[in-house]
Amino acid sequence: MRPRIPQNKALQGIPNLYWEPLRKRYVYKHPKTKRRYAMGQDRVKAIKAAKKLNALLRETNDLVEQIAGRSKPFAHVVKQFREEELAGRDMAEKTMREHNMKLNRIEKDLGKMDAGSMTVNDFAQFLKDMTQGQRSRQQYRSLLVDICAMACAEGWMDINLAEQTRVRPPKRRRMRLTMEGYQAIYEKAPRGSRMPWT
Repeated sequence: MRPRIPQNKALQGIPNLYWEPLRKRYVYKHPKTKRRYAMGQDRVKAIKAAKKLNALLRETNDLVEQIAGRSKPFAHVVKQFREEELAGRDMAEKTMREHNMKLNRIEKDLGKMDAGSMTVNDFAQFLKDMTQGQRSRQQYRSLLVDICAMACAEGWMDINLAEQTRVRPPKRRRMRLTMEGYQAIYEKAPRGSRMPWT
């Protein structure tokens, strides 16, 4: 294990808990996902919470899941989806390329997580952190729903967690009709109509 920096030596007996001097707060670093969670400035409360989290996430839980055959990294789920589900779909080359790009991003951000231990928040946070627009986020959500459906069918997940994330329909953009556009429509419109153009 890598030695702690001086400001964190006082927390030596509390794995995954760190003090951030610049932000003046304690943070908990998830041992598997490496995501950091703010724990506030109260040392006693932060240590108590970290001990509880360490107990919940202790390695023995992972060993039990591995022996039971349920533990699979999400990267494995994505790989199987790519090989068995995506490959069988009749899609245009461009669409297939776009799907593979999205799968690469999903695998990079969520791949190290254990599929059986993931939560709705993991998927919701991933979608929230996306820098693309609403339409792109919705496409990622649909893809995640399909991946999780396969994971459920294989017994690696109990429920489709991605399906429980919030649906964010893309906003429709409206633009004013320009004079040039109006003129083009007017010229193509049939003449002799009962409703005169004004």
